[in-house]
Amino acid sequence: MNNSVLFFRDFHEDKRISMENYANNLISAMHENCPDINISEVRPTLHSIKFIPKNIFNLQMRVARYLLYPLVALSNKKNKVFHILDHGYAHLILVLGKKRTVITVHDIIPLLAGRGIIAGVVNKRRSWLFELTAYFFKYAKHIIAISESTRNDLIKYCGCDPKKITVIYYGLGREFRVFSEEEKITARKNFGFQKDGKFILITGHQFYKNHATAIKIFDELAEIFPNLFLVKSGENTEDWKRHTEASNYKDRIFNVFLKPSDMPALYNSVDCLLFPSLYEGFGWPPVEAMACGTPVVSSNTSSLPEAVGSSGLMADPDDISAFTKHIKKLLLEKPYHDSQIERGLQHSQKFHWEINAKKTRIVYQKILKEGRNE
Repeated sequence: MNNSVLFFRDFHEDKRISMENYANNLISAMHENCPDINISEVRPTLHSIKFIPKNIFNLQMRVARYLLYPLVALSNKKNKVFHILDHGYAHLILVLGKKRTVITVHDIIPLLAGRGIIAGVVNKRRSWLFELTAYFFKYAKHIIAISESTRNDLIKYCGCDPKKITVIYYGLGREFRVFSEEEKITARKNFGFQKDGKFILITGHQFYKNHATAIKIFDELAEIFPNLFLVKSGENTEDWKRHTEASNYKDRIFNVFLKPSDMPALYNSVDCLLFPSLYEGFGWPPVEAMACGTPVVSSNTSSLPEAVGSSGLMADPDDISAFTKHIKKLLLEKPYHDSQIERGLQHSQKFHWEINAKKTRIVYQKILKEGRNE
């Protein structure tokens, strides 16, 4: 019986950390928990089109995505099921066909932002290439959405059939755990954190992360706590520099750019995660932080109520006063801080790659069964 599934991954040069995380963990979990499914993968590189300059409108990657990858896909059509792991490559369905193709859609933020649907996003141009890609979602045999929020977006804004969408939450890697006190002391020392300092963490660099609001929240708190610092992980963008320059306490704000493997140590080194995002397809950092025993204060929009559940503290993305109140209480009341840690740890246990793989296997089996009956 040919139960073969071929994964189509991002180009190596794409370096999209979240997509790499999803692909690596799903493939590993499928091998470990679903031995009846024969897994293989395609991961092309840009070596064959080096003659195209990289710095002209991202032309090299666009040619690779829309011309080279379909040609690669054409030569890999012997498998029973095709799984496009990143929705940004949904156009591959043109050569893979509708009957055997699964697409994982992580979010449709570029489409929503370009149409002015995400509150708080100003002057965001429409992403016509993304809208072209999103056009192909509804032609997949089946769609895996990573949250109910994303599922609803696909139905409402992309015309996808609800019966063809399965929600399968991300899992958590085993590396996201609570460190011992000795490990925490070492980690904080390695990051150069002050021994008696309090640290708030924010993550990412994308426009929807709402960092301007995060800095306003920090400014409110910094007036109360003289030993409070704001740490951002991710790219040190021009927007971020501009936002920090507007802060009254910019000498207590700093950016760190880490390898993904360093994130558990960072979560274990801070006092809380502040996540005032305007929109998320899922929201990985809050769940990762909870698994590391770090309290989470997040916005209450899009998928975040699913990711955080009742275990995190939530507020409207623009409600500076509510965010400030939540964090202030965490920093001042240790029993409350500890209770939030415990609630977060319990909630994070529901996110497992084993569960993700087994639910994904059910999607494959359905397609394989239908294929045998045709």
